[in-house]
Amino acid sequence: LGLRDMAEWYGDVEDGDAQVVYELDEFDYELGDTPSIHHKPAKGQSRGDVAYYYAWAKPKNGKIKVAVMSRQEVEEHRDKFVRKTKQGDYSPAWTKSFDAMGIKTVMRKCYKLVARSPQLREAIALDELQEVQIPQGLGVELAQEQLTTMRQSNQDKMKQLQQSEAQPEGQGAP
Repeated sequence: LGLRDMAEWYGDVEDGDAQVVYELDEFDYELGDTPSIHHKPAKGQSRGDVAYYYAWAKPKNGKIKVAVMSRQEVEEHRDKFVRKTKQGDYSPAWTKSFDAMGIKTVMRKCYKLVARSPQLREAIALDELQEVQIPQGLGVELAQEQLTTMRQSNQDKMKQLQQSEAQPEGQGAP
């Protein structure tokens, strides 16, 4: 599920959207106590280069929330928080689908403002961990590491016990 789907499923929002704005689109927005977005896509084949990404969400019990980021702000976010691969590039998600990642980034920013359910908060946190290449199954990995440590400890104890039983009486540990 995507963030929007999860937010609707868990009751955090009743509606929302996210879009790319191009240079030739008609676009205006306001933040503050009565945020709003006006976006009218330009007609025709070329709408120019990407200028902004925006997302809005309407909580079930509350005012609409809006997040807007310029392309430059999304690039700065990527440069600050996303690790490069060993080859010095960004992941294919950022190099091949920049606009999708821009929308995802601005949506996450917006949905943080409306997240009330623990499930949506956790989904946003896990998504942020994945973006900086920290495994999302961190708890599972820790549990696996603990299990491995316990198994090794048990094997060591078993070896000690077997060694002490193999020694003739009177030569073992007291």
